[in-house]
Amino acid sequence: MFCIVSVVDSISVTSMPINEFVIYRSIHNYKMRQIVIVCDTHAPADVMMPDDVEFYLIGNDHRKIRNLVKDIQKECEELGDDIVYHMHHQKSALTFFYATRFLGIREHSLYTVHSTFSGRNFKYRLSSCVCVLMSKYANCVSVAAYQGYASLIKKLKGDYFTVIPNGVDIVRIDEIIERNMPQKDPKTLICVGRMIPLKNHAFLIKLMKSIPGYRLILIGAEDGKGRIRALAVEEGVENRIEFKGMIPRNDVFKELGRASIYVSASFVEGLPVSVLEAMRAGLIPIVSDITPHKEIAMQCEEVRVLPLDERIWISTIKQIAGLPNEEFNYTSEKIKASVKEYFSLDKMHKQYLEIYRALVRKH
Repeated sequence: MFCIVSVVDSISVTSMPINEFVIYRSIHNYKMRQIVIVCDTHAPADVMMPDDVEFYLIGNDHRKIRNLVKDIQKECEELGDDIVYHMHHQKSALTFFYATRFLGIREHSLYTVHSTFSGRNFKYRLSSCVCVLMSKYANCVSVAAYQGYASLIKKLKGDYFTVIPNGVDIVRIDEIIERNMPQKDPKTLICVGRMIPLKNHAFLIKLMKSIPGYRLILIGAEDGKGRIRALAVEEGVENRIEFKGMIPRNDVFKELGRASIYVSASFVEGLPVSVLEAMRAGLIPIVSDITPHKEIAMQCEEVRVLPLDERIWISTIKQIAGLPNEEFNYTSEKIKASVKEYFSLDKMHKQYLEIYRALVRKH
């Protein structure tokens, strides 16, 4: 039996390592023991962990981490279970590797690169490279992220550096949408993501000034100083923008059901789950022309990948909003079908299981 130890910086209701990995495997009975180690001392009250998942808020205390891992190793040895350590974030991965040195962790470890390498600052790139080198296997969540990664690191890792594209929970999305049956508004846009400079929400706010009559729903944590909200006031569009903040995943799907167009002007992504979820919810995406967005569009020609030119975005938004219902629905169904074919969580987990098996295979 597998014992999967997931190591993360922190958790939230929208956390991919928790929702798309831990919770999904629990709900769909993957028949594996799951342990989550959070290198933080606080967990939001609205994060509900399944009863069969062992959960540790352990902070950055090296001694506590080391003792916990030794206990897990001892117990798994007695039960005959195979351990895999799956790291999802750089900071916690570095802490974990250091705290567990000489415990034989590396030979059973996987590090997932959740974002692109290029366009990031030196500190990010350096720590990412260290995490990749310290783990036995590493994988990128998109072909674009792999292609943009440091050539020397890829050469050094060889076949131990792979690509497993992100996936989304098709069944969960479909159930929420069908249960609520929201009325889509052709003039409602939506974007899901933290309000940090790399996500480029400012472009969307300024865009709203040029399309009166349209509304924009923003889901995700705001920056500490509320810069995006302040910009909305400055541009005079605050009455047409809904700031939803951090909300549970099921509520995200409900909000997606209200809109017709998904927008992302992001500068950097890995393979954005939010775009894929919006596609499965039947929205038509308009996204910036970065390589991960282009990778999605290669599997679905209905995804509109555009340069960050306000005039082009306005024209495309109006063109989609003006589609007859029959044409919109036809396009929407094509988009939904492409997600099922190329970006399902079931497909993603089958690929991860192959790496897990390789990590515990006796040589």
